[in-house]
Amino acid sequence: MHEIETFYDDETGDSLRVTKSLDCEYVSPQSYLFSVGFNNEILTLMDISIGLIKAGKVDPIILDSNTTRMFETFKKSAIEKCKKYQQLIYSVELPESLFDIFKSEKKKKHEKAFRNVHLTMDKLLCFYFKAFDLYNCTYSKYLFINKIDEEVENKMPKMALINNDSTIKKYGKSELSDGQIRHHIQQQKCMRVDILDNGYKWYCFYWTWNAISGKESSKHFEEHIHYIDYTWELSREYVLGQLNSKRYSLSGIHISFERHPHFKK
Repeated sequence: MHEIETFYDDETGDSLRVTKSLDCEYVSPQSYLFSVGFNNEILTLMDISIGLIKAGKVDPIILDSNTTRMFETFKKSAIEKCKKYQQLIYSVELPESLFDIFKSEKKKKHEKAFRNVHLTMDKLLCFYFKAFDLYNCTYSKYLFINKIDEEVENKMPKMALINNDSTIKKYGKSELSDGQIRHHIQQQKCMRVDILDNGYKWYCFYWTWNAISGKESSKHFEEHIHYIDYTWELSREYVLGQLNSKRYSLSGIHISFERHPHFKK
């Protein structure tokens, strides 16, 4: 369910490990999130161990002789942390109106369910969990990336990030200027799509980075996500096809959104 790739800065020797959670379809949202969290936590604990070795605080020979015991300790710690995280998600209070989409098959009722609602990522995850528990809705996740021109892509570094101060951090060589790299990163469209399914009924939340960071124009909210479902009388396949295109045309509604969780009850 994951892909891991490490990138290196040729000048400084810095490294960046990128863990990409792969698409999933028709699964339990709790199981999927647990798997993602567990793997990330194991990798983090391994990084800490490697850091201790490099700092000379742990003898690698001693560490190697206790590899099995060390991994069991990491595993136990990761499981406990993931369980606590899911408990926190379950503790979040949700607007009761959200669940109205499971009680009616009228589009206007579904639109009304999200009126004056403000979501955060923890609230969205809590909604997925309870939709699975109470209404047997499975979870699917898709990430659609419209790649830049192949000729330009070949000139880009293997990995590049835009820092908070707008400077560029590069991993790998490139013949492009930092300004050109920044431009191409900003032009690349990345669409995240989450769908809940129960038989022929499907409920879709989707967003781009620009939408959740307030850079996508909206007459309603700055930071927002989009929502559409089966009551729009479009097929699930058609909606996914649209969202995977460079320019999609869907009349979904906007929902006020804050991407950082706060776990406020």
